[in-house]
Amino acid sequence: MNKILKVLKNKSNRNIFTLLLGTSTAQAIPVVASLILTRLYTPEEYGVLAVFTSIITILGSIVTLRYELAILVPAKEQDAVNVSVLSIISTFLFSIITFIVLFLFKETILEVFKIQELGNWLFLVPLAILFMGLYNSLNYLATRVGLFKVISQTRVYQTLSGSLIQIILGIMNFGVGGLIIGATLTYFVGNLKIVGKLLDSYQDNFKQVKRTDLVYNAKKYIDYPKYNVPSTMFNNMSIQLMSFIIPAFYSASLLGQFALSQRIIILPMRVIGNAITQVFLNEASSELKEKNKTINAFLSTFKKLLFVSIPLYLCLFFSVEYLITTVYGETWNIAGKISKILVILLFFRFVVSPLTNVLNLYEKQKIILYWQISLLLLTGLSLIISIYGHLNFYHFLSLYVGFLSCDYIVIFFICFYFSKKEKNV
Repeated sequence: MNKILKVLKNKSNRNIFTLLLGTSTAQAIPVVASLILTRLYTPEEYGVLAVFTSIITILGSIVTLRYELAILVPAKEQDAVNVSVLSIISTFLFSIITFIVLFLFKETILEVFKIQELGNWLFLVPLAILFMGLYNSLNYLATRVGLFKVISQTRVYQTLSGSLIQIILGIMNFGVGGLIIGATLTYFVGNLKIVGKLLDSYQDNFKQVKRTDLVYNAKKYIDYPKYNVPSTMFNNMSIQLMSFIIPAFYSASLLGQFALSQRIIILPMRVIGNAITQVFLNEASSELKEKNKTINAFLSTFKKLLFVSIPLYLCLFFSVEYLITTVYGETWNIAGKISKILVILLFFRFVVSPLTNVLNLYEKQKIILYWQISLLLLTGLSLIISIYGHLNFYHFLSLYVGFLSCDYIVIFFICFYFSKKEKNV
């Protein structure tokens, strides 16, 4: 007990614990909800949800033009608020443009990408990415001011509301629409909680936002949309491409199994990783201002990531297949086999992804872009080898995991190298 209290006295550990408590609770909710949802929805319907989720993940990650990453950089609070407003404006404009494109070319998009099952549900994409963009912008501003408790609470509200909506609509026989509506409204609930707290901290700063300051900051941080938008797209495409590859070369039912695997083991760990990322960004940006380096925050966070991940992923590797089959039934046994293969990649992604943010702080967006391109190319290479080698899905997945794991190791050492250097002002 004394050791626990000693650990929690450290501000960094306390912030991480606050976020992990909220995220652990938040991610326990969809896992428990899946016990009901897998009996209300079919693997095929989960497959359609996976396609919708992939679309909003790719678009939602760039809807802000990545200006939210610059919120932690300015020394002055007013500049941080200006960048936040810039990010929010980008979100609204991008969402409106997306709606116009879908309105004009819906049928063509459905046919070209072979996603006819989505139908009119495709029109929820602009709404979903609007909510995502607003949440990401507000989330980074909350991270800057250290509102970790509020961030933690919003994640619980998000997953609880989303899961409840999906269950209720599933009972009402809404079909795949129930899953999609629940996924869309998740981020909306998170915005309601976080915006009020930020207004308490930055109300005067928001009133002082000027058009000339927005234009100035848009130009000053132009490298974020210039390099981070394409790099983020390449990164998400390398991950979300599976939602298009699997039904095209294997089956929609198999995609549903893959989607359940993501819901159970990928998404929860991604959110926990994001919690650690936010604390790391807060610490690293502070260290950069004081010492012009980030090595202490880098190594401290790396140790914490290893401490969390090693026992967790070892346990998952040996038990996840049995657990999924036991809990969800034989209908979902393929999801267990998929999860066991993915665990290796997830370990490296969990440990390395938060640390790659050091490159943003050093404004090395070009390196991030090249790395994200390499992830996409390696995903494509895995598919090409599998097609020409007539490999089955599990062999393809193993290649994919092996190639990308090596790529994460490479970027880790690059980040470590920069964290030791002084930033050029």
